[in-house]
Amino acid sequence: MNRAVRNAAYAHLVLSQWLPVSGLAAAIVLAIAHGGPSALDLALFGVFWLPTLIGIEVGYHRFLSHRSFRAHRAFEAFLVIAGSMSFQGPGLWWAAVHRTHHKLADRAGDPHSPHLHGGGLRGWLAGFWHAHWAWNRDAYEGVRDNAPWKPFVPDLLAERWLCRINRGYMLWLAAGLVLPAAIGGIATGSAYGALTGFLWGACVRLFAVNQAINALNSLCHAFGSRPFGLHCRDRSTNLWLLAIPTFGASFHHNHHVFPGSATTRIEWWQLDPGGILLAVLERLGVVWDRGSPSASDPAWRRRVVARVGDRVASLSGLSERSAFVDLGLPASRYAPGERIELRQLAATDVDTPVTELDAVVERVSWQGVNIAFESPALGALRRGQTTTSAPSGPAIT
Repeated sequence: MNRAVRNAAYAHLVLSQWLPVSGLAAAIVLAIAHGGPSALDLALFGVFWLPTLIGIEVGYHRFLSHRSFRAHRAFEAFLVIAGSMSFQGPGLWWAAVHRTHHKLADRAGDPHSPHLHGGGLRGWLAGFWHAHWAWNRDAYEGVRDNAPWKPFVPDLLAERWLCRINRGYMLWLAAGLVLPAAIGGIATGSAYGALTGFLWGACVRLFAVNQAINALNSLCHAFGSRPFGLHCRDRSTNLWLLAIPTFGASFHHNHHVFPGSATTRIEWWQLDPGGILLAVLERLGVVWDRGSPSASDPAWRRRVVARVGDRVASLSGLSERSAFVDLGLPASRYAPGERIELRQLAATDVDTPVTELDAVVERVSWQGVNIAFESPALGALRRGQTTTSAPSGPAIT
């Protein structure tokens, strides 16, 4: 990779990290000093915030990364262009990073897991910082070192029109920065209007969108519910508080279990604006081939618990070889290589539980430990030999 490309990638990294933060600070200072923001400023924020959020969540995420629906080309192009205005990188590269995340979620190689930095408070803080913010620096290092990403998106690279839009990333990004300032300046006839239009329609908008998306990497892999934990090998969670600012993506556990679904909603009360939008557009004939979750089988909600020391812990990501033992906070006192004994082991719908099982700790997280079983006995619970068979998990792309 030549120096010009490396420098451009580094400049993009610095701007994407600090322009929204510094712009938010400036907007707050000016609002205090001059009694803002004005109605025009708030309108510019909303008018650019919503399409950008739709572009990144529905476009970059559900359309490019998971191909969970298809649509008329004009709408697909709109989604990619709007997503480009989020300052999160070109769409095809973003999709490659996200597919890497699903393939290696919360294991070595995951680009933004909060669980790979050890146990205890220090491990949680380091993991949160990496997942929410610092992982972008590592992503730049990958660009600088010419790390391969194209093998993750051969289907996207095969669509020439999509590649052409992807190559226009810097143009779409610049439009998202310039248009709010231009509208603010023209509407008010002043440079101050252009400045506040830029601050609210570009910087504050970017801050709101990107902090919400970053929270999916950090908070939504740490706190919240995990109704399908037995069948989910990562630590993704559902966090309903973030449903609106993430456009439904904060039902992140649902998404990781059913990645090909165009909606993250499984329970009636789970609010997924992105899924609602796609359902409406399907009725209008704009969208088709929407993926849906296959969560009707009760076996998806099977739980396995065991007593570990003085705690009752749940097991997730269960296979015949390994599992994650959720020991909660504070983090486990175990160390890699140490033996661990699981007692009173039982599944919620198994009449004759396995009563005792030995395992070895492979990795320590601030929430618990990854273990490797010394006996395949627990596989019976996963395969359903003593109960109704568990559904096979969907392919993760």
